[in-house]
Amino acid sequence: MKTTRMLKLKNISPQFKVKLDNLMREFCAAKRYSYNRLLNGLDQNETNKLLQRVFRLNKRYSEDATLQAKTIIQSQKELLVLYLEETKAKLIKTRRKIETYKTGKKTPRKVDLKTCLEGLEFRVKKLEQKQTELENHIDNHTIPPAIFGGKKNFCARTKGHITNQEWKDLRTNQLYSRGDKTKKGNLKPKHPISAQLIAGIDVNIDRTAVTIMTKQGNFIKSRVLSVHQAAALVIGRRGLGYREKLPVKLIQKLQELKPYLQNLIGSKEESNKIKYLKDIIQKIDNFKHYHLWTLWNMANKFLEFNLSDHKLKRQEVKILSY
Repeated sequence: MKTTRMLKLKNISPQFKVKLDNLMREFCAAKRYSYNRLLNGLDQNETNKLLQRVFRLNKRYSEDATLQAKTIIQSQKELLVLYLEETKAKLIKTRRKIETYKTGKKTPRKVDLKTCLEGLEFRVKKLEQKQTELENHIDNHTIPPAIFGGKKNFCARTKGHITNQEWKDLRTNQLYSRGDKTKKGNLKPKHPISAQLIAGIDVNIDRTAVTIMTKQGNFIKSRVLSVHQAAALVIGRRGLGYREKLPVKLIQKLQELKPYLQNLIGSKEESNKIKYLKDIIQKIDNFKHYHLWTLWNMANKFLEFNLSDHKLKRQEVKILSY
């Protein structure tokens, strides 16, 4: 079982802060470097070896930086499909607005009709351009350019709203530590962290397996996030003490599917699968009395169980993927 630890440093000394800043700066630079090498077609193993030479990192630390870079690339590719769906939906909505104003069914409130239509036509052109770019990236298996530190912050820097040091801090504020139980953790981050400082760290342990199910149900579709970004968001929220409840819409859809489960029970002989279906129905009826992790686990397994074992039509189960 994987364990995610949320750490909060307390009462750190200026000397330790300098060491930690240098460690984060070194890691972020290695991550950006490996990101560009991977985009250029360099193999992951070759990138790891190159990082060790260029940044003088040990093998595990180099692998962590490359792993983060690879994750960013995969996330961007996954987001392309979501961005394309979102852009198409916006395009349809904007065209409907234009048609509504042209036919006189609605009239603009804040500006005159001509100005309103010109603005909407301009928006259509921008959305069509964005749709073409996204489709080209998907067809060519490429991704848009990434700005480490954030596009919004980059624009703020170009306009002089933040200082150069603030921009550098935003680009070097991450550290990924992947430990090994046999080696008692990750040896690289241990060097600047003494036993005294470790005593000042608050640790929260998170169930990663449950996080994976929760992120898919709550955040991917609603906030247009990749799998990895949604997982990070859920882990961060849980570290702050928030609970990820099942959305009301998901509970309603589960309740709507009860008749299908009852029909399956009536058409099959008593078996472990039938007992499992009865257990699901009981949890749907009394969901308030069960732990959240149990409900997320049930919702996740429910889809796989129906699709693989009972061969329900996909449209009958698809309504859960809201």
